[in-house]
Amino acid sequence: MERHDRERRKEEERILREKQREEERFLREQKREEERREKFLQKENQKVSLCLSRAFKQFRSSLKNILLFIFVLIQAEKMRQKEELRREKEAARLKAANERATARRMAREYMELIEDERLELMELAASSKGLSSIVSIDSDTLQQLDMFRGLLISTAFITAHCRPFLLLQRIFAPPPFLCTCSFAPAAVADCGTS
Repeated sequence: MERHDRERRKEEERILREKQREEERFLREQKREEERREKFLQKENQKVSLCLSRAFKQFRSSLKNILLFIFVLIQAEKMRQKEELRREKEAARLKAANERATARRMAREYMELIEDERLELMELAASSKGLSSIVSIDSDTLQQLDMFRGLLISTAFITAHCRPFLLLQRIFAPPPFLCTCSFAPAAVADCGTS
């Protein structure tokens, strides 16, 4: 019986040792599996982080390109606005210069018209006084030139048609102090009123 107990104990011990070995083997396998899984996860994490870093670099690069493109667009828009403003200023400057030139031309023409009218009034005053030239007009007559304005308007048509003949008459006519019946300016005035 004792022997039988010993055998049984030995068998139990053997079974117990086998169980322990089995457990140890199982634990080792589990540990290896966990290590394998951990290594795999590390590799996967490295791959993912590498992919993410590459993607981030590409994103950063494309973001830089986008920002650069936006910057270039902004600069181009600024240059376009500056050019447009310069064109507008140039157009305004040219318009102002044209307006000034037009105003100067109109003022010159107006002054020429005033001078022409004044010369015609002086000629009319000289011929009505019986003078051969406007140089001989005295200062009183020059101050009273407006008196002859009505006469100038009435004789404007006749003067325009008769001026060449009157000039010839003045050139070839004898001086007024030698001629008893010189060309009378009053006749021109009468001719203009009739």
